Amino acid sequence: MLFHKKHLLVVTTLSALLTGCQGSLAYELMQAGKNGNEYSQEKVENTMPIVEEMKKLPSEAELATRKMQPRKWGAFSLDDGGNMKMIWVTDKAYNTPDAASADVIKQCRKEGGRNCKTAVIYSNLCFALAQGRKGSKPLNAYGYGPTGPFAKKVAVANCKDQGGQSCEPVPGAPASCATPCNLMTDKSCRYEQPAYIFPGKNGNRMQPMPSFFGKMGG
Repeated sequence: MLFHKKHLLVVTTLSALLTGCQGSLAYELMQAGKNGNEYSQEKVENTMPIVEEMKKLPSEAELATRKMQPRKWGAFSLDDGGNMKMIWVTDKAYNTPDAASADVIKQCRKEGGRNCKTAVIYSNLCFALAQGRKGSKPLNAYGYGPTGPFAKKVAVANCKDQGGQSCEPVPGAPASCATPCNLMTDKSCRYEQPAYIFPGKNGNRMQPMPSFFGKMGG
């Protein structure tokens, strides 16, 4: 799947989102829940859609009764140093990080990319993009979660938290998911904590990221 960069996860922003999510409303929400922090009224209002979605998630006790499924993987690639202002994303979830990486590299080269590189490989989560306006300028914000609709709500909440107006999921940019199942609708499955890999960094080791499920019942 091919998107213009402004309608998908730019690598520097994705890096900040993945490596701790500082500055993300979703991250602040989880930290507040752990530390008993208080929100301003505006943050409470921005957070409520996420809170309502979290209420719908299965409990860890319920997840513990389900069968653990193998990890699934997705990836993003770009033409590093080229003139193509594009980024490619997997159209489906793969069984291995190498397979996900190979798919997006193939897409990039097929479209004429000359220096195609995998920017990030991710597992067991969905990403989504929201757009709005801040004054006279466009504003993009990102969200993640266990399902596409959940990720979109987080993205919209993050957009509002950054001062955006008229925030909404970007039309024509579906959430990018790499999960073995939909935990909301499939009552028989669970999976491990979301994770990511930055190729060429940290020894290509998988890094965990904050999860709305704790350990996803694992």
